[in-house]
Amino acid sequence: MAATRRDHRDAAQIRPLEIVQGVLHRADGSAQFDHAPTAVLCGVYGPTEIKIRDEKVDRATLEVNYKPAIGSSNTKDRWIEYSLRRVFEGVILTALHPSTLIQLNLQVVSDHGSVLATAFNSATMALMDAGVPMRTVVASVSCAIDQAGNVLMDPDEEEEKNATSCHVFVFDAEMKGALFTDSLGNYTPTQFEHCYQSCKAGAAKVIHFMRAAVEAKLTRQTQQS
Repeated sequence: MAATRRDHRDAAQIRPLEIVQGVLHRADGSAQFDHAPTAVLCGVYGPTEIKIRDEKVDRATLEVNYKPAIGSSNTKDRWIEYSLRRVFEGVILTALHPSTLIQLNLQVVSDHGSVLATAFNSATMALMDAGVPMRTVVASVSCAIDQAGNVLMDPDEEEEKNATSCHVFVFDAEMKGALFTDSLGNYTPTQFEHCYQSCKAGAAKVIHFMRAAVEAKLTRQTQQS
């Protein structure tokens, strides 16, 4: 039975995507990524000098700071920072910039569900805007399983609250496997596989959208030069 969603989306449909790059003038790169109305702003600073005590002579040090839309940071926010750092340490070519610091500062503009996936996508676009070398582009999509067993893509906050389980996946452009997974709640192996395949298809659409946004930006810059 097809799920009826509050915003009238199909179960497999993600929310409208929006990307704006270069929004922070003092950052080396920045982007706001929206799974509207959820939005996360990311600023990239560096590679820059680093304190000797934090220096890694063979690669850059990646620092991630994440701030929620409302209130002070908590344990969940620290876990989000850890998750972002773990993924992007494997994606950024840190060996090209030894003994330096690359800093990602993420600010949640609005949280209406699927905020972790939105944060991953915002960081990807900000790193691209900063020209930080990466081995691949990554994209994230989340889903939730409702009480009836439906897999709901890109869930809003109410769908996450009422779900039996929630799942977040990060894929690279090659789509050979998930770089990151996080699952919370009760689910069967069959349900997990359904979530994996659904989010893999969704991430491919997000990467296509990212590439189109970058191409449009380059076209505008060429026309203005």
